Amino acid sequence: MNSPTSLNIEFGSLGVWEFGSLGVWEFGSLGVWEFGSLGVWEFGSLGVWALTAESEAFSAVVNSLFVQQTG
Repeated sequence: MNSPTSLNIEFGSLGVWEFGSLGVWEFGSLGVWEFGSLGVWEFGSLGVWALTAESEAFSAVVNSLFVQQTG
């Protein structure tokens, strides 16, 4: 079973996760998540989310998931 999507996960001091076509997730001291066409999410100590308009619907779904996870 061949998959066109490459999956690379690197756990270093910055904790960088790289997902092929899903985009790039970067976990650093500021907690920055970067999604390709889904937009850019920034999680800092203040909990700031910067989202593009095209990821608005997707963010609502993931937002509800994070709320459930964090309680």
